[in-house]
Amino acid sequence: MGGARNSPKLHSSSKGIPQLSDARKSFTERGVKSELGRTSWLASPQPFVILLLAVCAGILIDRYCHLPPKMWGTGTAVAWLAWLLLIRHGFAMAAGWSILLSVACISGMWHHHCWHDYSPKELAFSLDEEPRPACLRVRILDTPLRCVGTGRHDRALPTYLLPDEIRLRVQILSVRNGQRWQPADGRALLTVQGDLLDAYPGDDYQVFARARRPSAPSNPGEPSGLEYARSDRNLTRLTAVYPSCLMRINRGSTMTVAAIIRRMRAECNGLLWRHLSPERSGLAGAVLLGTREQLQSEQIDAFLVTGTIHLLAISGLHVAILGAVMFRVARLQIFSRRKAYVVIILMTMLYAALTMARAPVVRASVLICVVCLGWIIRRQASAFNSLSLAAILVLAFNPCQLFQTGAQLSFLAVGALAAFAPRWHGFASDDPVRRLVRRSAGVFSRTWRLVAHRSGELFLASCVVTAVTLPLVMYRWHIVSPIALLLNVVLWIPMATALLTGFGVLLFGWLLPPLAAACSRMCDVSLWILDTTVQQAAQVPLGHWWVTGPTVGGITGFYSLLAIQLLLRPPRMRIALIVLAGVWLIADSVITDRRLTDNRQGKLTATFLAVGHGTCVALELPDGSVVLYDAGAMGDPQFTVQRIARFLWHRRISNIKAIVLSHADADHYNAIPGLLERFPVGTVYTTRHLDWSCNDSLRSVAAALREHHVEINVLERSSNLFPECGATVQAIVPPPIHDWEETDNSLSLVVAITCQDQRILLPGDLEGAGLDRLLKHPTTPYHLIMAPHHGSTRSDPFRVIQWSRPQHVVISGDASSHDEWIDIIASHSGLQPTPSILHTGRHGAVSAVVDSGRLHVNTFRPAEDLPAQIH
Repeated sequence: MGGARNSPKLHSSSKGIPQLSDARKSFTERGVKSELGRTSWLASPQPFVILLLAVCAGILIDRYCHLPPKMWGTGTAVAWLAWLLLIRHGFAMAAGWSILLSVACISGMWHHHCWHDYSPKELAFSLDEEPRPACLRVRILDTPLRCVGTGRHDRALPTYLLPDEIRLRVQILSVRNGQRWQPADGRALLTVQGDLLDAYPGDDYQVFARARRPSAPSNPGEPSGLEYARSDRNLTRLTAVYPSCLMRINRGSTMTVAAIIRRMRAECNGLLWRHLSPERSGLAGAVLLGTREQLQSEQIDAFLVTGTIHLLAISGLHVAILGAVMFRVARLQIFSRRKAYVVIILMTMLYAALTMARAPVVRASVLICVVCLGWIIRRQASAFNSLSLAAILVLAFNPCQLFQTGAQLSFLAVGALAAFAPRWHGFASDDPVRRLVRRSAGVFSRTWRLVAHRSGELFLASCVVTAVTLPLVMYRWHIVSPIALLLNVVLWIPMATALLTGFGVLLFGWLLPPLAAACSRMCDVSLWILDTTVQQAAQVPLGHWWVTGPTVGGITGFYSLLAIQLLLRPPRMRIALIVLAGVWLIADSVITDRRLTDNRQGKLTATFLAVGHGTCVALELPDGSVVLYDAGAMGDPQFTVQRIARFLWHRRISNIKAIVLSHADADHYNAIPGLLERFPVGTVYTTRHLDWSCNDSLRSVAAALREHHVEINVLERSSNLFPECGATVQAIVPPPIHDWEETDNSLSLVVAITCQDQRILLPGDLEGAGLDRLLKHPTTPYHLIMAPHHGSTRSDPFRVIQWSRPQHVVISGDASSHDEWIDIIASHSGLQPTPSILHTGRHGAVSAVVDSGRLHVNTFRPAEDLPAQIH
């Protein structure tokens, strides 16, 4: 009995639920609440949101503060020791903060490993941006993908056509050094020009290729290819000219899980190419498997400018449609509901693996799995908590995804829908009378109401997502696409049909080929409707326009204010913060534009852009106007357009006063049509020697100028082009010579600029008789000249330097172009003054600023090598 009196007793509440006695309750509080349960953030309704903030904090600190691993390890150990001490003394809230500190330290350490830690045998450390021959042994990691070259494009502007290519990721095993093989490490992107048959993940190959490392940015505003490669730990680029440059030396294992999944992915891609028409197979691969490399650049550009590029990336839409179909099948009760949800989870995970587990796919897959698990255990999951869990898993796989625009847009879009969905459902009418009226209506009326209602929901969701993601889209791609609001409603039916029938092709292609053929016809038609609609929408006037975009400070403040408003309860305060976020974004852009415009006043800035083998000089004149001297380069002009446009947007330049076209070589003008689409241009200056009808390239440029109503001013004599700009921009026009031996180069339009007694010479590709005519002018010292004809020996370097006596010489060309100017200057040590040679292919963009009567010359590219940039 005494033992019974001392034992804890159960007391019944008014609801008949047994409760613990005070002694038992006290023991429970000491034993449980003194552990993790008492920490405030773990007891919150959304603990993964708080955990995600700690993970992101650690990654951001390591990216921008470069803390050593020992400091991260020490911080982790101190945080856990503090947790133990705080728990023992009952400081639960402080113990919770110590756990968050340890999570931040672990995240920072993991990011440091992924971003900074590389093997000493990393092959990229011995390479530079200039390709060099190499013989390597590699192991294929991914399914080879076919990439469409410019050889299939109906375009006149590329200076040469690229063949179709095969791209695949490989692991470097060893490299041949003389007669012996030495171990090497690192991942590489291997490009093979031509077809590569019977190559599968896991196979070992001996490769003869040109090896280089990814290029760092060469111009202001240009994204870093090196940073993108580092985020995937893929620091080497290999190019094999022929498939015969690859020789298989070992067939890989076919029984591992990774090999099975990769072979399934290759077979799925093959099924699409066998069952669909060649015109749609690449689009089907992009939509269903994420193989966007198989599309032509014109298709990708059309989806980009119409704001539907997300359709080509495996995103939550694809997984959600797959999940919706599986949920419908689960309702047929073929299995028990619990088994059906397990099957849905497994199928979702399999599809995520087939699509290479990209961040949007992982996010959508985690959300579906969390919903299924919630239904299995009969608990409803929080949208933000589930989204935060998905983000944590994505960052655990690769912490560098935090800085990838695709991952950021994916989570922003779903977060916006999750925040707005409760308000949208609150707006929906739930009047019983209206429900009764709707049910009593005819079939046609009910169907029409359902379609209208769903379309309205899609349009509203499109508006919400666009409003939230637009600042980031403008910052990254500098485009606004209002037509996307309509397209996202119009395209959901063909997109859903293409996905469902495409999944049918992938499923029945293995089992029932006749049924797969029927699905392929429906998929082909749906993709044709999708592609045709997007291509036509890209041509709609005012359907999209290009903008300079917000600054980093603008988008940081915008999204910070949006995040703060989620924490507030009063609707008026939330609306006020949303309005304040928009005002902040606009004010920051206006203030930045005004500041840079005022900074340009009274100065002359000539920027020689690094465009490869080509020329583009951006002249920012003292009155604030902008003039381009040439705009083109060898190769695909779209790359040149992007480089020039990103520089102009970086300088907050939204219009071009004039383009001075030196002569009729495509590497000096083939970017003009692309620039006309992005910037208003006032006038194009050229000479009578340029015949706009002599080839397809010039005819296409002339047509683009007429389409955009740009005036062509043919210069008859030498003159000052802009007399009121605050500087002298003298055009030296070649005489009206009709000599068949005269080439386009020798008839180049030369521009001499004088500002505050500082002189700059832009001679185009001048050579031969045209160069002789220029050198007959009285000798006038120039402070900076551009080497004629990209630094070729045909431009007579010694005579040009003797005549112009420059302090600086800029060579506009790629890294492999001529070094004759450097050699000649080195061999003539008596030249006074000895000019410095700056090469855009090696130094990046060269900027010459005339201010306060002095010339300041700077280069964009850093001088440090790859190991120094990484470590």
